Amino acid sequence: HNSNDRIPYADNELLGFLQMIKAHGYLDRTMLIIITDHGSRYSSLRNTYQGKLEERLPFMAIRMPLQFQAQYPMIMRNLRFNSRRLTTMFDLHETFEHLLKFHSLVPYRSQSNRSFSLFELVPENRTCANAGIQHHWCACLNWHDLSINQPIIQQFSRVVVDFLNEFVSDHKRDCATLAVLRVNKASQLKGSGDLLKFVNSNNKRVGTSRFGKGPFQWSNNTKFYQIQLETTPGQGQFEVTAEYDLIKKTFDIRKQHLSRINKYGETSACVASKRPEFQDICYCSNSVFHKNTTSNIVVTAE
Repeated sequence: HNSNDRIPYADNELLGFLQMIKAHGYLDRTMLIIITDHGSRYSSLRNTYQGKLEERLPFMAIRMPLQFQAQYPMIMRNLRFNSRRLTTMFDLHETFEHLLKFHSLVPYRSQSNRSFSLFELVPENRTCANAGIQHHWCACLNWHDLSINQPIIQQFSRVVVDFLNEFVSDHKRDCATLAVLRVNKASQLKGSGDLLKFVNSNNKRVGTSRFGKGPFQWSNNTKFYQIQLETTPGQGQFEVTAEYDLIKKTFDIRKQHLSRINKYGETSACVASKRPEFQDICYCSNSVFHKNTTSNIVVTAE
């Protein structure tokens, strides 16, 4: 999670495994899938744009048996096209469903509005909304950097810390009260909204995805902001995406739109067993790592 340096350590073991299953003929009748769950979460790379994309775009490779490739060239064509289109793990699940019914005389059609079999052609105009991907995790959106000195960003940072403290409020005795140490980066979602709203399409399978309170779509009364900040004590680093209501002048912050982007290690050990969902936020008051750091908001150089 916190270093890319050790990734090559698995190369020889993985190569040996692949060579073994090929030598034994397993690949002659097996669909081979290699998947990673996510990129680096807590290393310095995660603070870069590349690291952000790697976290959101995990690697997946599919290899079909040679006989299958020869017998079903259109499926292979679709797989190659789909490798350059927006896909999710729900699509892989749909592909398994397709395989279970592969020899049916009835053409396969997905029963889901947000997933496609990868043996079919995924729409080129598919959006995160169509695919059921929340805006915090969408890698296709058009974010523009903002000055971290803007009042709206300073307000955002304070609201984020209030949210963090409220989230762990059941364990106030264990978890230190957090404050903003510095804001490192801020951005606002730009564009016509086509990346968020549901695209008008002749494909009737592209339906509505819902995230909690309703359809994920653009509104003239809302804006989306994203912020990277550090908290004290503990220097926890967080990336948060939130919707700002222009009428109410309020931010809507949710736990699923929040990422801890540096390692918390043992600093949350006091809640690890009883409230593991607090680990990425809580900084234990009795932590040996506790330091007396300032709680004033600091902005970094542009």
